[in-house]
Amino acid sequence: MDDEEVGRLLEISPFSDFNSEAFPSNLPLAGILKNDTRITTYQKGQFVVREGDYGNSAFLILKGEVRAILDHLPQDLLGRSGQPKTGLLTRIARAFRSSSYAESRPFAGRRNIRGQAGDPIFLQDVPRLIEAGKRSTVMGEGEIFGELAALARTQRVATVVAEHDDTQLLEIRWQGLRDISRFAPEWQRHVEEQYREHGLSAHLKSTSPIDRLDAETQGLIAEQTKFVRFGSFDWHHEFKQQSGTDDPAERLKSEPVVLKQGDYLNGLVLIQSGFVRVSQKYNYGEKTISYLGKGQVFGLRELCFNSLNGSPIGSQATLRAQGYVDVLIIPTPLVEDHILPVLSDAEKRELVADLTSGDPEEDGRSDELSGSGLAPEMIEFLLDHRAINGTATMLIDLNRCTRCDDCVRACASTHHNNPRFIRHGPAFDGIQMTSACMHCVDPVCMLECPTGAIHRDEKGGQILINDFTCIGCSMCANSCPYDNIQMVTISGGDGRPQYPLELDSEGNIVSEQTWRAPFRKATKCDLCADQPAGPACANACPHDALTRADMRDVPSLAAWLKRS
Repeated sequence: MDDEEVGRLLEISPFSDFNSEAFPSNLPLAGILKNDTRITTYQKGQFVVREGDYGNSAFLILKGEVRAILDHLPQDLLGRSGQPKTGLLTRIARAFRSSSYAESRPFAGRRNIRGQAGDPIFLQDVPRLIEAGKRSTVMGEGEIFGELAALARTQRVATVVAEHDDTQLLEIRWQGLRDISRFAPEWQRHVEEQYREHGLSAHLKSTSPIDRLDAETQGLIAEQTKFVRFGSFDWHHEFKQQSGTDDPAERLKSEPVVLKQGDYLNGLVLIQSGFVRVSQKYNYGEKTISYLGKGQVFGLRELCFNSLNGSPIGSQATLRAQGYVDVLIIPTPLVEDHILPVLSDAEKRELVADLTSGDPEEDGRSDELSGSGLAPEMIEFLLDHRAINGTATMLIDLNRCTRCDDCVRACASTHHNNPRFIRHGPAFDGIQMTSACMHCVDPVCMLECPTGAIHRDEKGGQILINDFTCIGCSMCANSCPYDNIQMVTISGGDGRPQYPLELDSEGNIVSEQTWRAPFRKATKCDLCADQPAGPACANACPHDALTRADMRDVPSLAAWLKRS
């Protein structure tokens, strides 16, 4: 953005409605627009965002119109690949058809291999979709969309395409959205109203024991719930920089404090997104006892104790943001008036059992908050390496593993002789966190993909890459904080590298552009999404030494670690 473009933006709504003097001199509105926005032009039918995408920006329509398609669209229309399960005959045939060359792709004529980062992707035949009864709405100049998904880093709920040629949009990064919200009350009110209407109510309805309340009471709670963010939205970049830090005290200092042990709880804490470390004082330092993720609650125990006793206690643990975390805080009076009364006397007694002095060390229950059976040292290891982000983290029990490599061979045979993981990684107490895609809860690899080739499967939830729309830009590989995505050179059936093709006006091949770099694609573990039996690596291990662990299911993980 140059000064002239910024000047034009300041003259139009909503920016002209803001009080520029409310912005500090070191963070003026003009500076935010210059550094955190860009103007992009779209042609008719070109994707702006796709349903299911993860994004970190919102859009203001400057010129033209866009159409938001509210109904679900087939994956192939969105530039994604479906994952039908393969049958027995197909799997047998694959064993005989596997190429002897590395990363060979069956793209006839290479016409389907995209190689230009600037190539726009279009939704074909939008009018026919409308005629078929797909619900949609048209938005015009001055309207804003995408801010909720950007601020909460959740999946887009609709597909948006340009309605006309030369449609002009202002893209606003989440950093700009955050800073504008801090100093422009009208913008903040708009964002909060949208969130309370579309996001917060659904979250409360799925949270126990709030789900026991009637709709009117849930609405009252939603109106007064506070929304707070801790940590960095770009946590994956900072995590890569800090991954070599061995000093636990230094790591703790870098984690923003959400709630400090001993502080009075001014409300019930709900984790809306992200993760928090739960720790308690131990000698002269702290000991990690648990971690919390999306949908989990902290503070109900203490608030229940305070309502039943005359001497209130503070928080029994310290909460620290892991990367970034969005927190919802329901004020204490609402908890006491509406939430605690729905608990039975037996539930209340169970909650406050052992809470006598309010000091977890004196009560002899320093590990009771975790309730997981995981050793504090193992929890520390999983948090330090951010393994908690995975829904399918590959763990290998090195005490059982004989290094036979059956897991690697099974992976290779399932993927045309190209293994999709590397059997190495950080280890603790005989457990290795292996270098394979973890299919994360917070898939930061998807944030900057320009074509939507990397996406979450709508059925199984796996993170997949569509070879046909991957352009080899490396954005996903550079963003992955675990280095679990590799860029590989694509070869043909003869083993030769594949180069871009020069085509004539009719689409016929003129020549192979060997003077350019050969095609590269992003590859990673797809969790054997097309295999009815699931991940081949785990199924092939003859010693039950390997598992794909959903880190949200801590009891199951603890049971696997405690096998005899």
